[in-house]
Amino acid sequence: MRAFIAAEASGEVTDYLNRLNDKISMNGVRRLKTFHLTLHFLGEITEEKAEEIKRIFSDFRFEPIKTKIKGVGYFPEFGDIRVVWVGLHPEDKIMELQKRVDELLEKAGFEKEIRFKPHMTIARVKFLKKKIWLKDKVRQTKTEPEKFFIDKIKLMKSTLTKEGPIYETLAEF
Repeated sequence: MRAFIAAEASGEVTDYLNRLNDKISMNGVRRLKTFHLTLHFLGEITEEKAEEIKRIFSDFRFEPIKTKIKGVGYFPEFGDIRVVWVGLHPEDKIMELQKRVDELLEKAGFEKEIRFKPHMTIARVKFLKKKIWLKDKVRQTKTEPEKFFIDKIKLMKSTLTKEGPIYETLAEF
């Protein structure tokens, strides 16, 4: 199964991100229906490995992090745009949480994330003729400092479909 560790956005933030998506919507841009902060992408794992991760994280606790949306951007910075994202602030608290997640996952044989940047993907770009238009539109889009709490993390399963990924929570910590 394809899996990752993430913190999901709450209802109010989801509503805000959907409104933000309205501003950049166009053919060729697939809007996401749910939003999350991926703390560590695990890739393809077995059921046994998922159970091991659940055991390792069973006692995991952290202080809730008050965060807010800060800016909108895209990956990659150069070349064809593939992902539209919103940044999260304060980055240091989220980076600290991600580091703790990495340290636990090392016990299960996973390597540390190399280039972690706190963000939530809001849209994916599959095929688009007006790539320059979308980049300009993203650059011009302003965000409000919508606030929310990161107070739990989840082991998530992702099933890829033609309509987009389907997410399932396997465990909550």
